[in-house]
Amino acid sequence: MTAAHAAPAPADDASDTRRAPGPAWLGSWWVIGGFTLLMMLALGWKFLADPSLSAPTRDPAWYTWRAQVIIDGEPARVVEEWGPDGLFAGGYRVTVPLAGALLQQVVGIDRYSFSAYLMIGIPILTGLALGAALFRSRGDPLVVLTTLLASVALFLTTPYVGYLDNITVLFLLSLTIPFVHEARTSWGARTGLFLIGIAAAFTHPTTCVIFGAVLMAVFGLHFFTSRFSLGAALRADGPMLMSVGFGMVAGLACWVIGIWGKPASLAEAALPPPYTPEFFTARLVEWTRSLQPLVIVPFIAIAIVSTIVVSRRSSRPARTEDQVSIWWLVAFVGVASVLTGAAIPYYRFMNASAAPMVLVGLGSAVAIRWLVMNRRGPALLVGSLVAVLVVASLAWVLNDGLQYRWVSEQNQWANQQVRTSLAAVNEVVRAAGDERANALVVNFGDTDDVDTQTNTGYGWAKTYSNVFRTGLPGQAIERSVTYFGTLDRFLAGEPTTSTSGSEGYDDTSTSHFCEAFGGPDDLCDPDAKKPE
Repeated sequence: MTAAHAAPAPADDASDTRRAPGPAWLGSWWVIGGFTLLMMLALGWKFLADPSLSAPTRDPAWYTWRAQVIIDGEPARVVEEWGPDGLFAGGYRVTVPLAGALLQQVVGIDRYSFSAYLMIGIPILTGLALGAALFRSRGDPLVVLTTLLASVALFLTTPYVGYLDNITVLFLLSLTIPFVHEARTSWGARTGLFLIGIAAAFTHPTTCVIFGAVLMAVFGLHFFTSRFSLGAALRADGPMLMSVGFGMVAGLACWVIGIWGKPASLAEAALPPPYTPEFFTARLVEWTRSLQPLVIVPFIAIAIVSTIVVSRRSSRPARTEDQVSIWWLVAFVGVASVLTGAAIPYYRFMNASAAPMVLVGLGSAVAIRWLVMNRRGPALLVGSLVAVLVVASLAWVLNDGLQYRWVSEQNQWANQQVRTSLAAVNEVVRAAGDERANALVVNFGDTDDVDTQTNTGYGWAKTYSNVFRTGLPGQAIERSVTYFGTLDRFLAGEPTTSTSGSEGYDDTSTSHFCEAFGGPDDLCDPDAKKPE
């Protein structure tokens, strides 16, 4: 049995495997602070140049109107089902809406701007948290800088950009990693893990479940490599597991109990769209390509190998920070569900893990150190040039995200024209009083293309409804509905039927019609269709 697979070391080994191989100035506050400001400028420059821009992608609209419900309406309403078949429901996924409400009420940020602040701040805070964890493990200040760069760059790839709940929970879970090793002996670390676990459960429960499985995998490895000594495994990982686990269980229990007076089903945490397996496969390919695997996979491999080498040289198991970071890659195993051919969103396993950020940061730092450390003359020159290429490759990933997936005039969820129109809608709704219902009429996706029959109708009805609701006062959102179809059919109080025979269009039209008008039982009541 190699040293890398030996039984867990005693809790007092925290400093034995740490090294400080580089110049101390790399870890100074002004270097880290200056680099952080540089990353903030990279993400925020376009907003500074054009303050009218809103956040990129369309997903921030959903978080925005939920924040308005908390501010203007009855906060408990935000955890209820919304839309036909709970289309807009989110249960107690309230961390981001609450953050948006606080930013608006306390800091004075506009409703259309808070999502941009979060999308700038979360990647940077996550990078700093992961960098702190790796610094605890390796004692190398360079790893803080490379991890920050890798995190900002990878958060601009398709699996992450715009998905505010996902990136927020990844930040919270990343924040646990600096404490997982110290939890063996520190009650402060245990308390921090418990509180973070509660917050994560209110952010994105499905990602919490995956992270819990990762921690169990670390425990299982220690149990196996300690020759099935339960006591040794519990001494190594018990405090970490119980602190995070009890926190998440406490948070999830609040869903069922109904901490705001109304319970919510955990099933509302994730509502997969009714798309085809072909759609999900194409989206998986797109997400995978955006991660730039040719760049990041070698760094991930270097990080894993270096962890084994450090463990063997020190004759001690790898520190918990390293092990959790590596095992977090297990989340990507879920992508293999594409082989089943089932109509499930295979790609969503990818944004349930921040492993690429932390491992690319570690791998690139290790590569740079190996290229330049203890070298002289021509070898140092060549090594330095290659080290520059390492940094340039991460900078290229960052630039690719800034150019093609970050905010622009075309890539924002509410441009200036939309916001002006929504401001007018807001005035009309306020003037109409508290009793009048509001209806958005949407007609999109009536097509004879089989591949888009479901996708366009469902997706655009949801997208336009989310954007429309951001312009309403919070108390008006609960009496607002979407009618999917033509205006004349809406005025006639009838559902719209596709002219091309699109089943996806008809299904979307029917579900929204039934919410807006009630409709006959044989159309809107599923039980009425069952044979006696």
